[in-house]
Amino acid sequence: MKLFDEIPALDDGYLKIGKIEEKDAAVLEEMSANDNVRKFLPTFLFEYRFADKHEAVKEMYGSIFQRKESLILGIFLNGEEGRMAGVCEIYNYDPHWNKASIGCRLNEEFWNRKIASHVIMLLKDYLFEKTDVKRITVHVMTDNIYSCRAVEKCGFRLRKSNAEEDWGFEKPVRVNKYVLEKLGNIKYCRIGNGPKPMVMLPGLALKSTLGSADIIEENYAMFADYSIYLFDDRDNIGDGYTIRERAGDIAAEMKTLHLKHAYVFGASMGGMVGQYLAIDHPDLVDRLVISATSPCMNELSRKVVTEWRDLAIEGNVAELVSRSIRRIYSENTIRQWGTALEQGIGYVSPEELSKFIKLSDAILRFDCRDELDRIRCRTLVMGSEGDRVLGVMGAREIAARTGGRLYVYGPEYGHGFYDEAPDHRQRILDFFDRAE
Repeated sequence: MKLFDEIPALDDGYLKIGKIEEKDAAVLEEMSANDNVRKFLPTFLFEYRFADKHEAVKEMYGSIFQRKESLILGIFLNGEEGRMAGVCEIYNYDPHWNKASIGCRLNEEFWNRKIASHVIMLLKDYLFEKTDVKRITVHVMTDNIYSCRAVEKCGFRLRKSNAEEDWGFEKPVRVNKYVLEKLGNIKYCRIGNGPKPMVMLPGLALKSTLGSADIIEENYAMFADYSIYLFDDRDNIGDGYTIRERAGDIAAEMKTLHLKHAYVFGASMGGMVGQYLAIDHPDLVDRLVISATSPCMNELSRKVVTEWRDLAIEGNVAELVSRSIRRIYSENTIRQWGTALEQGIGYVSPEELSKFIKLSDAILRFDCRDELDRIRCRTLVMGSEGDRVLGVMGAREIAARTGGRLYVYGPEYGHGFYDEAPDHRQRILDFFDRAE
């Protein structure tokens, strides 16, 4: 079912969400006249267009609903059905990209009753389970601390904080932008609107790469002809999870999104996933770029990854972060950015540590050397002489076995040359854009 095929009636036992009736116009009038409510909301809300809120109610399910512009619903507490608590809204619906935005505004007398969290969860479950929507966004004024907490509690990811937006006030307001995506077993985000599909496969990390989507969008702005799909790891990683399974997860989501003949870039562990993606799902990969990776573990990489895993098992996050940064990056980068890189990790949850441990084990078991000759797509392999995690011999072996192109940086860059080398992204783009 598509959004706007119905006016839903939702109930979670604590509250109901449903159609607004003319008897509820008085509450709309109260909310519109309350400066404490209005200061957290855009000035151009639908009901603000009408001096007579009865007229607003009549029009809510008329033209704006028929044009699929907005679906406005009332919020009613069970046991207090005689009075509407507030309004929620689904808007910015895009059926092509299966996305929509949601918002919630409550009358002041109903604040601090955990209503927003219930409303968000009801809307989220309805959109994901009953409609074609797979991506939900929420914009909340930064000063609206309790609403921000409610959104975060419901699992939304903070995509950008303190962004300026025009809400119709004298000055732009600061907002937090949140997003939640549902697609099979794993979450993803899409960057750009180009006609060519590009899939980006991240390396081993303590934090989800989706949290860096804004940085990636800025750094890969030159990829204007591409839509970049960034996939997260599966939430329910079990013991014994493998790199091949990770590639299978990505392939399943690519098929759901109808992504074929994609331009795939993987770094470090992402390069390992990329190898199996090309081996097992050749119809999905047109070109493959893999950086700072290997077809298997060697003595150096086994020692390094084992050390990282053991520190994670101990729960020694500070030492894990410090040692990994000093292994991944060059001395020059560490001198300039080492402290900022360490501080940028922030709090690491037990769930994130558990996932890191299981992915580390998957890396330690990884070995696709016997199947490298099954990679038939055009391939570019990049490595660095200064890589102190995987070394560079694995990159040379992959290029030799697949007939792919090889580019090796000198010792001035570390394992993280995909972040350090100023020409790395341009090399990817040149290879993807090459005619042959």
